Amino acid sequence: RSIKEITELAAPHLIRAGYITSNFDTARLASIVASVRDSLETISEITSATAIYFNPPQILDDAAREVLALPAAKSVLECFLSEISAAQQEHLSLDEYRAIIKSVQKATGAKGKALYMAVRVGVTRSTKGAELDLFIPLMPIKTLKERVEQVIRESF
Repeated sequence: RSIKEITELAAPHLIRAGYITSNFDTARLASIVASVRDSLETISEITSATAIYFNPPQILDDAAREVLALPAAKSVLECFLSEISAAQQEHLSLDEYRAIIKSVQKATGAKGKALYMAVRVGVTRSTKGAELDLFIPLMPIKTLKERVEQVIRESF
């Protein structure tokens, strides 16, 4: 099925879950659906698959806490927060996000899991989910900042 078809089938589930309203931005919704499409076996899984966009977990699981226990995690999150806080627009483009990651890597010396998983836990509160290249551009910077600030407050 096409993303358009899946999005049309998904919308009622997401409305029922309280994640979106009927006037939610269709293009943004299609991008969100596209980012989780490969993990869906049935359309009813759309609510849990997209929860990370609308309703991230409140409790950090053991895997997320393990990532935050890595030596570089705090500096990665603080540097990432500083970088996104400097942005003036509502959303980061993919190129802007990638430039920020390079800057964070250069500033902290973190790479691989220590870099990407720390950012993932910071913005999603989970070690699983859509690729950050797909997720970050779809999220308002304001929301990303709030999430990272909350993880820093709770974890360090």
